Amino acid sequence: ITYLSLIIGELVPKRLALAHPERIARFMARPMMRLSVLAAPLVKLLGLSTDIVLHLLGAKVDKTPQVTEDEVKGLVEEGVARGVFSRGEPQMVESVLALDRLPVKQIMTPRTRIIWLNRADPHKAIWHKIVVSGHSNFPVYEGNRDNVVGVVSVKSIYGNLAAGVMVGLGNLVMPPLLVPAACTVAQLLDTFRNSGRHFALVTDEFGGIIGVVTLVDVLEAIVGDIPSQEDRLKPVARRRSDGSWLIDGLLEVDELARRMAGVTFPSGPDRSYQTVAGFMLAQIGRVPREGEGFEWQGYRFEVIDMDHQRVDKLLALPLQSVVNPQAGPTQSETG
Repeated sequence: ITYLSLIIGELVPKRLALAHPERIARFMARPMMRLSVLAAPLVKLLGLSTDIVLHLLGAKVDKTPQVTEDEVKGLVEEGVARGVFSRGEPQMVESVLALDRLPVKQIMTPRTRIIWLNRADPHKAIWHKIVVSGHSNFPVYEGNRDNVVGVVSVKSIYGNLAAGVMVGLGNLVMPPLLVPAACTVAQLLDTFRNSGRHFALVTDEFGGIIGVVTLVDVLEAIVGDIPSQEDRLKPVARRRSDGSWLIDGLLEVDELARRMAGVTFPSGPDRSYQTVAGFMLAQIGRVPREGEGFEWQGYRFEVIDMDHQRVDKLLALPLQSVVNPQAGPTQSETG
C-alpha cells in the first residue's frame, strides 16, 4: 500500500505536473476549488481540535508561515537542475539575501584609493586628475581632506564646459551623502533610493571619512565575488588604455617592477625606501607638489595627488606619448 501510495499518489502526479504545469493547473483549478469548499468544515473542525489539544498541553505555536533562506536556495538550485534558472543565478540570489548582513565597509573603496579634488585648485589641475582617474564622482575638500564640502560629478563639469562656462568647484559641488560604516548594504540601497543619488561617503564612529561607496559597488557585490577588505586595501597599479600607469604611492617598488616590463628600480642595502612614494621622494629630494615629476627608464613619473605630506597617487607616462603623441613609427619599428 505504501509503495502504490508513493508511486501513484505522489511521484507520478508530481512528474506530470512538472512536465505540463499550465495545462494541468487549468484542468485541476475548478475541481480543487470545489473540493476546498466542500472540505472547509472538516478542515476547520480538525484545526480547532488541534488548537484545543495544544492549548490543554500549554504549547504555543507560531501560526505565521516561516520561509527560510535555505528553502529559497533549495528552490533555486532545483530550478537550475531543471533548466528554469541559469547557473549564475543561485550565486546572485545568495548575494542578495546576504545584503542585510553585509556591512558597507566590506564593499567600499577605502580612503587611500580615493581621488580627491581641492576646492582651491585651478581648473587645469582638477581636469588632469579627472582624466587620469577614470571616475565619475569626486569628493571635494577645503583646507584638508577631513573637511569635505561636497561631491562633484563629471557630468556637471562637462555641462559647464559645453556651455562655455569656466569650471568652479564651489558652484558645482553638491552636499555629500554620508553613511556610517556599520550600516548594511540593504540599508544603503534604501538610502540611495530615498535620496536619488548613487554616491556616498562612508564615515567612521568619529565622523571621519574612511571611504566611498557607489551603486556600482553594490552591483559588484551581487553579480560577482565580494573581495575581502584586505584585497581592497592593497595598493594597486593599473595600466590604462593609452599605455600609462595609475599607481598607488603605497605600492612596493619591487611589485611595480614585476608589473612594468623593462623598468627596474635601485636595490641593495643602501636603498632607504620600499614604496613608490619613497622612490619619488628619493628622486626629487623633498616632499613633491602635485604635478611635479621626473623621467625614469622610458617613463615620466608624475605626482597627481598628495595626502598631506604623502604621495598618494602618481602617473607613469611613456615618454614617446609625452614627447610626440602623434608621431608615427620610427625606422627601427618599421624594420
